[in-house]
Amino acid sequence: MLKPLLHPGRLIVATLILVPALFPVHPSAAQGLPRPTLRLEAGLAAEASFDDPPLGELADGEAGVATSTGAATFSLPVVLGGGHTLLFLEAGWRELHLGRRHWPAAISADPDRLQEVSVAVTGRTRLGKDWALTARINPLLASDFRSGDLEDGDFKIQGAVIAERNLGPRWTLGLGAAYASTFGEPLPLPLLVARFAGDTWLLDATLPSSVLLVRHLSPSVDAGLSLTAEGSLYHIPRVFPESVGIEDPQLQYIAVHAGPVLTLRPVDAVLLTLRGGVAYQSLRVFDGTQEIPGTNYDLELSPFARVGLDLTF
Repeated sequence: MLKPLLHPGRLIVATLILVPALFPVHPSAAQGLPRPTLRLEAGLAAEASFDDPPLGELADGEAGVATSTGAATFSLPVVLGGGHTLLFLEAGWRELHLGRRHWPAAISADPDRLQEVSVAVTGRTRLGKDWALTARINPLLASDFRSGDLEDGDFKIQGAVIAERNLGPRWTLGLGAAYASTFGEPLPLPLLVARFAGDTWLLDATLPSSVLLVRHLSPSVDAGLSLTAEGSLYHIPRVFPESVGIEDPQLQYIAVHAGPVLTLRPVDAVLLTLRGGVAYQSLRVFDGTQEIPGTNYDLELSPFARVGLDLTF
C-alpha cells in the first residue's frame, strides 16, 4: 500500500484547489445587500503538449491536451439578525472536457468529460464593529459518472473558516484555515485574506491562491489583472483495468490562470466578465487519497479565454 504524500508541495496544491471554490466573490456591504444570483461560465485553453512527459510513449511531444469548461451556479442569500448575519445557499454544476491527442494506449480510456455537482452553505456574521467571521461547508460529487451509480469515491467534502478585521475604511485583513477530505490525511490549510477598496482601485487577494487588482474606469466598467487557481479530484472508476491494481482511481486536475480581466455592467442586473491570458495545467492520478508516483502530467503554458455572466434577481 502506498503511503500518503504529505509534503509542502501537496499542501499548496490542496490550497490552490480549495480556496477559489470555498470563498466565491459576493457583493460587499458597500454594494448593498446581495440578491439571488445565477452565474454562467464557459472557457477554453488551447492544446498544450506535455512539459516533461513521464512516459516514454509521450517523449516525442506529439501528445497534447486541450481543455474546455462549463459551469452554472445559483446563489440564494438569506439575511438574518437585521443584516448582521448573511447566509448563502448555493447549488452548482461544473463540467471539464479533456480533448486528448495521441495518448498512450495504457491511458487512452481516460474520461473525456468530468463533472462536479455541489451544494454549499456559507455564513458570514459580524463580531462587533471591526470583526467578521466567515464559515463554509461544501459537500460535492466529482466523477465521470461512468459507472451509472453513485459510489463512495464520488463523494468529497470541503470546509473553511476565516476571521477578518477592518483596518480603517479601506483595508481588511483576515486569517483562517480550510479543510478537505481529498488529499491524503485531512490537512489544515492556512489562508490569508487582504482587501483594499479605494475610490478608483480594488485589491482582493486570498493567498496563496488568488489575486485580483482592478481599476474602476466608470460606474459600469472595471479593468485589471487576475491570478486564480482551480481544480478538483474526480472519481474515474471504469478507466483502468483490474490488472493495474488501482482500487479507487481518482484524477486530479489543476489549472492556474493569469492575465487581464474586464467586467462590464450594461444594466444593474447583468454583469459580464471577460478573462484571458496564459494557463498552467496539470493532471495526476490517485488511488483514493494517495498519489501514484510517475503519473504526474504537467502541460506547457497555453493561452486561455473565459467568459462569465452573472444575472441577479
